[in-house]
Amino acid sequence: MNILALETTTARLSVAVGVGLTQAAPFWVSREMNTSLSSGNILPEVAAALAEAKITLSHIHAIAVDVGPGSFTGVRVGCSVAQGLAFGLNIPVVPVSSLAAIAEAASQKHGVDRVVSVSDARMNEVYIGAFLRIRRDNNAQENRAPPLADSWREVFPPTVLPPHQAIEKIKTLKASWMGMGAGDGLDVYPEWRLAHDESPLFTEMDATCVPTARVVGELALPRGLSGDTLPADRLLPLYVRNRVALTIEERRDGARL
Repeated sequence: MNILALETTTARLSVAVGVGLTQAAPFWVSREMNTSLSSGNILPEVAAALAEAKITLSHIHAIAVDVGPGSFTGVRVGCSVAQGLAFGLNIPVVPVSSLAAIAEAASQKHGVDRVVSVSDARMNEVYIGAFLRIRRDNNAQENRAPPLADSWREVFPPTVLPPHQAIEKIKTLKASWMGMGAGDGLDVYPEWRLAHDESPLFTEMDATCVPTARVVGELALPRGLSGDTLPADRLLPLYVRNRVALTIEERRDGARL
């Protein structure tokens, strides 16, 4: 299976192409860059990644995309590009949550099975979600390569809260289990470090874990192979926050969505 993956919800545009993902010698091509988010910037990077992988769009079987939550502009651009390409190619899409992608990045880096993902939602708020890894029995796959990625169960779904309310939510979660804290929201708002130093909220913290296109593609792979996909016309962004615009006063004060 060949997958094109897009990650546009952060300030860093990321594109990945996975080739031969059920064959003996699969590989990924990944490209990441700091750039403004627009279809005019994404499409050349898609073309470059495909060229590096030595395939064309006609060889892609599914498109994985980070649908948010994250930058409103980034979410809209990523979903629209994925949808447009999928329509043109008549192939399905696989939506992936940015918070699940953070959990997967943390697991790959630290080997953890329980993750609380915290990303900066701006306007003095964070996007937060808790995830538990469901491990797959790859010994039963015989000669399949590579092993299928594990899946993640939402302990509580993505939501947006001010940091102090999110911290109280994590304190409640600690009664049943404690996971690793991951995501840039842990560094943006100092309340997290202060609360964690006073009484640990997490087993450990890593604010450098971010969603990437490759991680998005890896999460999408088992769903693509099992047919757990969507037609392009059913792809929807996951905004979480209902507000899509700032007031004049908020823009003047430098607030961002």
